[in-house]
Amino acid sequence: MLKEIRCSEFESYGEKRPPIIFHDGLNTVLGGLAAENSIGKTTFLLIVDYCFGGESYAKDSTKDQIGNHTIEFAFEFDGKLYRFSRDVLSPRVVNVLDENWQPVDAMKLADFTQFLQDHYRLNEMPPKSFRTTVGRFCRVAAKKNDSPDYPLSASPKEKISTVLDAIEKLFNLHHFVVELKTELKNVSETEKAIKSAQKYKLITNAVKTDNQYKKNQEAIERLQEQIDQFIKESDATELGRDIEQSGEAAELRGRLSTLKREYRRLKSRHRAILANIEGNRRLQEGDLDELQSFFPEVNIEKVENVQRFHRDIYDILEEELKEEAEGIYALIQAADAEIHSVEAELQEMDETSQISPDFLARYSAYQEELAALKTQGEVYEQKQKAKAEVAENEKRLDEEEGSVLDKIQAMINSEVTRVSDLINDDVDPPAIKFDGRKNYTYWCPTDTGTGPSYKNLIILDLALLNITSLPVIVHDSTMFKNVADFPVDKIIELYSKYEGKQIIIAFDKQNSYSEKTKEILESSMILKLDEGGNELFGWSWKKKKKNRKK
Repeated sequence: MLKEIRCSEFESYGEKRPPIIFHDGLNTVLGGLAAENSIGKTTFLLIVDYCFGGESYAKDSTKDQIGNHTIEFAFEFDGKLYRFSRDVLSPRVVNVLDENWQPVDAMKLADFTQFLQDHYRLNEMPPKSFRTTVGRFCRVAAKKNDSPDYPLSASPKEKISTVLDAIEKLFNLHHFVVELKTELKNVSETEKAIKSAQKYKLITNAVKTDNQYKKNQEAIERLQEQIDQFIKESDATELGRDIEQSGEAAELRGRLSTLKREYRRLKSRHRAILANIEGNRRLQEGDLDELQSFFPEVNIEKVENVQRFHRDIYDILEEELKEEAEGIYALIQAADAEIHSVEAELQEMDETSQISPDFLARYSAYQEELAALKTQGEVYEQKQKAKAEVAENEKRLDEEEGSVLDKIQAMINSEVTRVSDLINDDVDPPAIKFDGRKNYTYWCPTDTGTGPSYKNLIILDLALLNITSLPVIVHDSTMFKNVADFPVDKIIELYSKYEGKQIIIAFDKQNSYSEKTKEILESSMILKLDEGGNELFGWSWKKKKKNRKK
């Protein structure tokens, strides 16, 4: 669980704040009695989310006022403390700290969230799923994920497919549909690729409808008949042989081109090896005498020892180079012989060919036209095949995912009803309804309005905390402001009974509620914030500069 947060920029009445220590169950960030704004409650919850791998805090305006600063934090798993830090200018890097809170290593943000997933023992989730599931239940006003209109969404604009994927992972039911989703993605990408290629004219787009495809096939048949008639009117026996021979000649020319490239490469390699052998000049005795005349103090014996070592190495290398040169020379001879053989075969074909240039030009034109028509038809066939595969995969996924969502819906609604009755059994509970893979709703038709909507959002989170592996929920103070006093009292009481998981909330105006609620909030308080120097950073940048304490 999250155990500690500290930052050198945190202040209270001009003094550095001590580390903020978290515990199991309910953790409360308590604001003032007058519900003052801009004292740091929401900012601190963003920092909590930052410790769980979120990125919203790095985009917040705080860094514009404070500048770059580092958030240090610790998690405790199985009695062991793991310390980390992140600054706001490099949010994708997480530093690993030692027991003295000094950096000893660094990891990517994705590896850090995988660390959390592993240590929270969310092993049944696919790798790298921690943020997509847990992050959406860190509900902070600045993240815009605290709206009752989108209770399962990480943001109002999140795609429904992404929402459902995250919820299926949270309930460990994703494995029933993951293969179908992968298949649908693959065939959809194939269909998109064909459309994009047609859009940018990389492939033909001449055939767009079934009627055009039918006309395309008829044109192919007519052209094939013309070609057959054209050949029939010529000397069929000789012509057939010559046409076949012409195709063989084209293949031989391609082979000849490849052989000549390989021949040139081998010759270049052979020259380089010979130059290497010839260029290795050894030091002679006269060279050593000349060296000593310029540098009398040089140790000639050591130079000779080095020279002997180099000579031994060179002898070995020279022998290997010579062997390689011989092998390459043999390949050169073989390539040269094959080149001559292919050239001779081509010359013989040219001499025996009876095809006139006019005939060959006309025949080639026919073949090019036929190939173009066939390509147009084949592209349309591929497009229709991909479209059919997409439709078939969507149908299968609709059926399978519909079944999975029905199970999730039943589990959620059963627990939502139980939690709702604990808060107030006189009102109808809300319910979630999945409309297949298209949409979902969550509301109570007999208990509407802003207040009940936020109450129902809190009920949903508590239900999910109970029946899934979700390890933490975070609720901003804005979620309580429109809820009636009685439900808030019952909600705070429910919060206080959780063990083994963490609930982190921001709350103010505590004197407006029951004595029991005030006692729970005070006993669970991890941080107290006020105006006049006890803001999170010791000052408020909403005030004019001349009135600031900083």
